[in-house]
Amino acid sequence: VLLFRCECCGEGKLLMIGDLIKIRPEQLPARRRNRVPLWKRPWFRVTVLTLLAAGVVTWLSLRSYLVQFQEKAETFDLSLLGKFEQSSILFDRDGREIGRLANENRTLVQYSDMPQYLIDALVATEDSRFWEHKGVDYRGIARAAKDGLFAGRLVSGASTITQQLARNTYGLTERTRERKLLEIYLAERIERHYQKPTIIELYLNRIPFGKGFFGIEAAAQGYFSKTTRQLTKVEAATLIGLIKSPRFYNPINDPQLSLRERDQTIDRMVIRNYLTREEAVVLKGQPLGVKPSDTVRAAGYVQHEIEDEVEGILTELGVEGIAGKGFRVYTTIDSGMQQAMEASFLKRLAEVEQREDYPKDREKLADFTAKLEAHRKANGLPHDAPRPSYLQGAG
Repeated sequence: VLLFRCECCGEGKLLMIGDLIKIRPEQLPARRRNRVPLWKRPWFRVTVLTLLAAGVVTWLSLRSYLVQFQEKAETFDLSLLGKFEQSSILFDRDGREIGRLANENRTLVQYSDMPQYLIDALVATEDSRFWEHKGVDYRGIARAAKDGLFAGRLVSGASTITQQLARNTYGLTERTRERKLLEIYLAERIERHYQKPTIIELYLNRIPFGKGFFGIEAAAQGYFSKTTRQLTKVEAATLIGLIKSPRFYNPINDPQLSLRERDQTIDRMVIRNYLTREEAVVLKGQPLGVKPSDTVRAAGYVQHEIEDEVEGILTELGVEGIAGKGFRVYTTIDSGMQQAMEASFLKRLAEVEQREDYPKDREKLADFTAKLEAHRKANGLPHDAPRPSYLQGAG
């Protein structure tokens, strides 16, 4: 029921809704009949036009700001993604590896030689939407922003595997907004030029795994004395688990932290349906099984002599240096004899260190070894490493 009041005589009249349907516009009170629609009112039009103009200006300003990063991303040489420093490997007379010459210990491996569960573990842990996005996971960015807003700090990352590949290849390490924007446009460009499996291959061959191992093949050999193809599901999860922080989650430096990260990797594989819960329980019940490579290294003077001789040959061929070039050098060294000789020397030198006339203020081998290991754990640079002053020998 509605009440209408006449503006002339002030007399009111009650009307039912059904009566209003029968009323023609000219029968309505003058004030209601002459009301101007909202969208025709001047103040409404001015407000809408102002907001529209502000939106256009904001969009143009943002586009002008972002275009510089898009243009800069186009200047990067994408061929560098496939260029790696590979170790030059030294072999003894029987074909056994005795040493490596490189700033980065790396051996390349193809995507076809990577077990599927290794790839599944990587995707589940580092970039769950890798197979769907085009270089940047905008949904993940929104999720990370929301989590950070509620927590008051950054609690989760949103960098995709492709973004990490760009960052590692071109040294984009600054923690700035500008670096992140450049990384985003560069990742999208990489995805336009490379297939997903190739990006996985480039990524796993490039990233560090701690202990001087670069790439998944060097890590598999260094931590488990296996090739990438031979890795078990547990071993694959262990290696993927330390990507986030090779220094802290290293299975040699801190087995407990490494075990925790391995199990979290397995849990993420369950969430992404790469493993069943029953499989996860069995895998998480297994030990780390770390078995560092026991390859006999051509240390000290032996390695230096080989390096000097080979570099002399390469210089005549117009090639500069051997380290990091991926050469395979075969020598006549008998690694068994070398190993026996070194063991004999160490035993004799230890006896000398225990003699009463050995200077009390002189460094011993054990002291230097502990000091060197502490330097390595602190991720010290090789040229900053302590120099030995203990008793040495040659033969």
